[in-house]
Amino acid sequence: MAGQIGNSQQMQDNFATQQKLRQAAKPQYLQPGWRTEKKGPNPENKSGFRATGHRILLQTEEVEEVTSGGIVLVQKTVIAEANRAQVCTVLEIGPDAWADKSTDYCEVGDRVLIGQYVGKMHESPVDGKTYRFVADLDIISPLPKKEEK
Repeated sequence: MAGQIGNSQQMQDNFATQQKLRQAAKPQYLQPGWRTEKKGPNPENKSGFRATGHRILLQTEEVEEVTSGGIVLVQKTVIAEANRAQVCTVLEIGPDAWADKSTDYCEVGDRVLIGQYVGKMHESPVDGKTYRFVADLDIISPLPKKEEK
């Protein structure tokens, strides 16, 4: 009986040691709490939407309704141009975005390049503007900051 108690204690010690080794062997990006301070709800986001999971909330750049030549575009054309837009500004990043990657691709406030027709467009019930939700891997590249005129 004493041998069984000793074996039980030894097994528990081995189990605890194995768990510590597994935790230490995990890459930094798989450990709990890594890189979450810049993700989740953004107090500056006034859209009424929240990015959840691996999604990213983007604001598309305004589409001009009148061309440089003075031609007024039909609403259908304006909507098609907005859906086709490839440059957006990051408003909020979901807490699970890039969880399986070693680095984040962008931060809140960055202008980013995305693929054409990527994500879902939604009109905000709060401010009436249109916003786009995309998956974290739909971000192609961050862009340089826009020059102020």
